Amino acid sequence: MQLARENSNLFLAAINGAAMSLPNSAKSDCNYAKYIESRIRADGLGPGIDFCIRAKSGAVSQVFFEEDVDRGASGLQLYYVTRK
Repeated sequence: MQLARENSNLFLAAINGAAMSLPNSAKSDCNYAKYIESRIRADGLGPGIDFCIRAKSGAVSQVFFEEDVDRGASGLQLYYVTRK
């Protein structure tokens, strides 16, 4: 996953063959997530929002925003749980 900035907006982009789900499309366990290979906008999403990342190897991580990401923020804080 890579953090990208466009104008004053922050985006998360899947890299190296990974794919990620749209925020909250993961339900509770990533098994039914709808994965995309493009980027998602990260600013404006509140704390507790979650999405899933599926690595090229097949490993899946569920990722959560720790806090709200303001437009123009210099970074963001995430935590994740990896499942095989």
